[in-house]
This record gives sequence, C-alpha cells and structure tokens, in this order.
Amino acid sequence: MESCARQIEMGSGLLVLQGGPGTGKTSLLEEMKKRATASGSLCLSATGFPDEHELPFSAVEQFGHVPGIPEGVRSALRRLVDRAAPAPAGLLRTLTSALTEQAERGRIVIAVDDAHHLDPQSRSCLLYLARRLYSHPVAMVLAFPRACRAPDGGPLEFLALPGARLAEINPLGEDAVRMLLERRLPLRTAAGLAAPVHRAGGGNLCLVTALLHDLLRAGEPGPGTPVRIGESFRTAYLALLARHPALAEAVEALAVLGDDATPPRAARLLGQPLKDVEHRLAELNRAGLLEGGGFRHPDVPKAVLGALGARLPALHKQAAALLFVEGAPAVVVARHLLAADEPPDAAQVRVLWHAWQQYLTVGQWDRALACLRLAERADLDGRQRTRILTGLVMTLCCRNPCAAQAEVDQLLAAVRAGHADYSALRVLAFWFLWFGNRDQGRELMIRLIESCQVGEGHDDAWGFVTLAGSLWPGLLDIPAVRSYAHDQRDAAVPGDGNGTGCPLPAGADTRRFWGLDFVSLLELIDRGELAPADRLCQELRETLPAGAFLVRQASLEALHARIRWHLGDAPGAAAYAASALELLPDHGWGVTIGLPLAALIAAHTLMGDLDQAARYLERPVPEEMWEFSCGPLYRIARGGYLMSIGRPHAALQDFLACAVDGRPDTVGWRVSAAEAYLALGDTDRARRTAVEELVHEGRSANHRSRALLVLASVDGPQRRRTHLEEAERTLLARLGQEDLAQGRIKATREHGDKALEPATEGGVPYWIQPLTVPLDEEPAPAVPCPGRNEAPAAPESLTEAERRVASLAAEGRSNRQIATQLYITVSTVEQHLTRVYRKLSARRRSELPDLLALGERSQPHRDDTQATESPAG
Repeated sequence: MESCARQIEMGSGLLVLQGGPGTGKTSLLEEMKKRATASGSLCLSATGFPDEHELPFSAVEQFGHVPGIPEGVRSALRRLVDRAAPAPAGLLRTLTSALTEQAERGRIVIAVDDAHHLDPQSRSCLLYLARRLYSHPVAMVLAFPRACRAPDGGPLEFLALPGARLAEINPLGEDAVRMLLERRLPLRTAAGLAAPVHRAGGGNLCLVTALLHDLLRAGEPGPGTPVRIGESFRTAYLALLARHPALAEAVEALAVLGDDATPPRAARLLGQPLKDVEHRLAELNRAGLLEGGGFRHPDVPKAVLGALGARLPALHKQAAALLFVEGAPAVVVARHLLAADEPPDAAQVRVLWHAWQQYLTVGQWDRALACLRLAERADLDGRQRTRILTGLVMTLCCRNPCAAQAEVDQLLAAVRAGHADYSALRVLAFWFLWFGNRDQGRELMIRLIESCQVGEGHDDAWGFVTLAGSLWPGLLDIPAVRSYAHDQRDAAVPGDGNGTGCPLPAGADTRRFWGLDFVSLLELIDRGELAPADRLCQELRETLPAGAFLVRQASLEALHARIRWHLGDAPGAAAYAASALELLPDHGWGVTIGLPLAALIAAHTLMGDLDQAARYLERPVPEEMWEFSCGPLYRIARGGYLMSIGRPHAALQDFLACAVDGRPDTVGWRVSAAEAYLALGDTDRARRTAVEELVHEGRSANHRSRALLVLASVDGPQRRRTHLEEAERTLLARLGQEDLAQGRIKATREHGDKALEPATEGGVPYWIQPLTVPLDEEPAPAVPCPGRNEAPAAPESLTEAERRVASLAAEGRSNRQIATQLYITVSTVEQHLTRVYRKLSARRRSELPDLLALGERSQPHRDDTQATESPAG
C-alpha cells in the first residue's frame, strides 16, 4: 500500500486497484488524497454507488464538489453534467482542455472508489480522459473489487489502456497486523494479540481495525486478553457486505443454512448457478471474511441473520423445503421450520414429531418443546392432536409437571372423547397420581389396563403399573390392576428388559425410565440391596443430560438420599435431598415431596441439628400425600424428630398412622412404635411390637437390630445378652453383604467369620439359625424336632387359610411369592405366618415341613373338598 501511494505521488498514468471487500482499497485512496492535497495537487475524488448506476454522470458530478477546484474545470464539469447523455464530443474536449491547462500549473490526481458501480456516462468520460491525459502530470486511480463481473467489462477496458498498471490488494499477514496494533498498543501486548486478531479478522484491514477498536473500548488490553467480537466488528462486517450485494447474498445463504451449508445448497437456496456462488465464496475467503467457506467466529452469522430482518423467515422456509427434499435429518429441517415460525403442513408435522423425539433424546428440552408447540398450530384431526398433546405433557413434565395443567385438561377431554391411546392414558395416569388425584388416577389406570393385552405390545406396561403401585399402594387393591400386574408378571420373559443391570444410554426414553429402570431401583431398595441400588442410582443420574430432565434428576437425587440414609450416611442423605429440592419448586413435586423432606428431617435429626429439621417440617405438604407411599416415610421422619424433642406420645401417633390393614410394612413403623412405647414405659407393648417386627420376613438389618435392642431393654439379664449378640451378628452379616457388594473381599470374610460363629449350644451354624424371636410370655423350651421323644405340636388347630400359607412357606416360597399365588397381600401372609409360628411353637421357617408332615400323618383321611376361607385369608 505504501508503494502504491508513492507511485501515485511521484508519477502519473492509470493505476487500477483490485482487492476484496475491506482489504484496504478505500484506505489507500484516502491516503493518496491526503498526500495529493498536502503536496498542492488538485485531487478530484468520487465514489460509485449502486443506487446511482442509472443516473447519468452521477460520479463525474462529484468532482465538481471538491473544495478548491478551479473555476474553469468546475464550469466544464457543470456543462457536461447539465447536458446529460449522450455527452457531445465538444463538451468532453472542453473538459479535457480545462484539465490539461490545470495540469500545467500542478499535478492532478483523479481517485474513484467502487468503480464497478459507475454509471455508463461517467465510465465513458473517465475512459476518454484516461486515453488523452496519460502524457500529462495527471494520475488516475480506480478501485475495483476482485470478483467484479460487470456487464461492461469491469476494469478490463481501463487496464487495456497504454501505461495502465494493476495493483492487487491482499489481506494483511500476521506481521502486518502486529505492526498495525503497535500503533495503538504496547509492543508486548501487540505481539501477544497479533495471532488471535489475525485469526478473527482474517487479515482484513477493515475488520482488524474494528477488532482493535473493540479491544480498546473494552479497557486496557493485555497480551492474553481474549479477542471478542464487538459492535465495531459487527458493524464493519455488515457495512462491507452492504457495498457488495452479490457477495452479501452468498454470506446470507451460508448464515441461513448454518452448519448444513454447502456451496451447492447455497446455490439452490439463492436460485443461482453453482459456479457463480463458488466464485463469490472464493473471493470472500481471499478477503478474510470467510475461512474455508465458513465463518471465522460464531457471532458473525448471528449478526448477518439479525440484519436480514423481515426477509429471514422466508429464507428459512425455503431452506426447510430444500433440506426436506434432500432427505436431511429431521432436526435439521425442524430448525428451519422453527425459525420460519409458520403453521406446518402434514408432512412438516411428521418432521417436527421426529425432531421432538431426537431433541429430547439428547436433552435439548427447549427445542423439543418448540417443535411440539409449532406442530400444535397445524390443522390436525382428533387423534393427531391427542398425540401432540401427549408429547407436550411428557415434555413439560420433564421440567415441572405443574406447567402441564392446561395440556392435561385438553388431553383428558380428548381421552373421554374416544381419541385416547396407550401413551396418552399412561401419561395422564402418572400425572394425576403424581399430584395425588386418586379418582382420576384410578379411572385412567383402569382405562389403560383395558387398552392392553397381556403379552402383546406395551412391553413397559408392567413396569409402569408397578411404579404406579409403588407411588400409590392402594392402586394394587383395584381388582383389575392387581390381576393385570399378576398376569403380566407371569407372562414376563426371564432376562427380558433392563432388570437390575445397567441403565440405557442417554435419558430420553421416558417410558423406559419411568418403567423398568425406576422399578429395578425400587426393587433393589425394597430387598435391602443398597450397594447395587446406590450404584444403579448413580448410573441412572449420569445418563441424564444436565438440566434437561429436572424431574427425573430430582427423583433420583431424592431416592439416592433415601439409599444413603439406609446406608448410615446422614450427611450424604441430607446433601442429596437438599439438591433434589433445589431442582424443582415445591408445587412441582406433588405427593412425592415427602421423599426428600423425609430424608432431610431424618438426617438432620440424627445429626443433632434439630432447628434445621424443624425448618423442613414447617414446609407445607399436600394433604393427598398421606394416602401415598411418601406419607409413611414422612411420618416416620417426623416421629423420629418428635422422639428427639421428648414428645413420644405424638411420635407414636405418627408411627401407628403408618399401619394400613392389608398393606406390607415398607418403612419399619413397628420398630419405631416399639421404641416409642419403650420411651413411654409401656414395656409390654414395646415387647409385643418388637416381636411382630422380628417375625416378618425380609426386614432390614437396621430394623431387626433396633427391635432386638428394644427387647434387650425390656427382657431380663439372661435374655438381654442373647438379644445384643444377635443384633451384633445381624449387623455384621449386613456389613459383610455391603463389603461384598463393593468388592472388599477381605473385609467380607472378616465380618462374615464373626457373624457365622456358632449361635447355639447345639452347634447350629448361624446361617441356618434364625434370629431369636422371644414370646410374649416367659421363654419356653425349644420345640423338639420330629423323631425325638417329645410329641410334636398338632397342626389341626390351623385355619384353612393359615394351612395354605404354611404349606407354601414349607415349600420354600417367599412371602411375596405366596401373596402372588394366593391373591392376598404380603401383610396378610405375614399375619398368617405369625399365628402359625405361635400355634405350632415353631421358631424357624425350616421346621414347618416336618411339623406339617407330622400333622398330615395324624389325619390321613382329610377331606380336601370341604369349604375353605376366601383367598384373602
């Protein structure tokens, strides 16, 4: 640039400057004009404008407005412009003579920027002057873009003249950028910023200068200051495009197409030949406005799209149609449909539906919701609208179920109008149960079961019914639901589904998550397999995209808190539960808010922070919660707090309120009630309640050991040590199981050896010796086994229902298997077995086969056809 400026300053003739937008042509012309004016030369300058292309002599007229122009030259210009086209040869000769006379007095510099926009008359005039003034001290400089394809030949006619020279203006190199920065910045800072500024601006002089302005505006930059796209850069970029409409179209096409932009697609979007678009993209790359056919910074296409204004929706609509025809992925087409924001047609609704599924799969919740909102605006029939509403409820429930109220009302109306399918019923049933609406939940669950056929489709139905039953245990009291759950369990294929293995990748399969995955986790917790449950819970949490599925994440955090509580990690339980509450507003939890609150109240009570526990107790909970599974958890936690502040009467009321006839005890309310009775001094009830806790199969080590401690407190010294040792063995065995689950083999053996020490004087190994179950009365001698001298107890005193339960238990069936086979609850099985043990004086389950067989030998002619009690016992 400096070399060109010197040539014009010292010489004459015609110089054509050629370069891309922003590379410095205008800057060079301005520098030439300054030097010419400083040296006393006459400088005639003009700029071509696309809007004035049809205005005759619009560029030549600008010469007449230059300050200090001699009157003779001004007069010649005025007569030429006033005459307009076509210009008489006499007026051109007059202008040439006036310029020649002026050149004898001093040099003349004629500078024209954006010469490709010259009107034909001004162009002809300049050619006429260039052909006649080259032998005089007159320098003419014309600036053209590199990609000029004007119909009149662009710079070619000028370059064909005698003495014409061409100067290519290229982007700045990194060293040149550093030198430019050194004019305004310290040397060290300029050296450190040269490379990032060069990358961001592509060496384009205009853009580099704008980046420097943005850096200075943001404060005193240092060598490591990040180079950000500011307002100066955006303005400069858009201004360059405004002066080159053809190049601007190519850039706009790239910005609209985004990551899916290719030269062929851009050409089809613009409806122009591919060769022309490729030529423009190449010129933009050379000028530094693009790099490799793409933008150098992600903020640049945003600025370009923002400048499109009202044209943008139409371009996105065209892009969507183009990509749809090409068979682009649904999310690609949907992105443009969303930007176009127009009601979709039937084909586009299908695209939006598939895009919704894919967006939800990767956790892009906002875009998934936007797809369905746009699809909802289409002209849909009843079933299509039900499908879209189902998806909307599912999506809204990922963040906050309360936000789906309006869509739930519409979907419920559609269900009752006969437009329901399995998915709609499932989503609605879960929503109503989540908020404790038992009547609507019952109606929808019955409808859902009626829509299913055992073994045909809806592989997740059993898992969902089980989950719903875990949320509301009373649901399984409905005959249709109980029968369906039983039939589905029998029809299940062993090993099918996720079981207790690893969760599926990603977190978007809603039915899978709220079906098999969640049920597997709940079953592990119910079975007391806490270490695997802890790992599975962590794995499920890790599969969820951050911030997308807040309800699932909060539910897992709350369950993790429950697991950590059972593992004895009170601080961990409090942390997980607090994290869960932060993810959802209280009104979004529905009846499940009792789960995190229970963990927080129990954990802070155990840690001695009673004030914090009291603050959590002050948070309101829905009345509907007490009938759902979180209600007992909350009551147990509240009762524990009341015990800690010396209110055992109030605590006992909470514990006893957890007892529901016919329902299994899943929270260990009996042992808590036994502790409350003990605190009240009612040792008889404390002993009886603790015994009832111990006779139930499958109780956790925590509950059994606490029950044994109660018995140790109420029994005499001889029994006390037995209870305490048994509690110790129980906890050691449980600790060994945890060590084994976590892979600590050495610790497993150590704890196992201690737990397996002989438990009776007769040398019976502990693994076949059940925990001692003291009777309400004084300890009786052990019941003799068949084959010994004493006569066995007679089983004829058993009722038919008790006999059926005892027979199945003698065959090795678990309580849950017995309940399933006899269509009764687990709690009913436990009650029958309690009476069986007492009537037969049995101390262990393994004695039942011999005791029952002895009774059968004493009654060889039993009439099996006689009437029996109902299966409910």
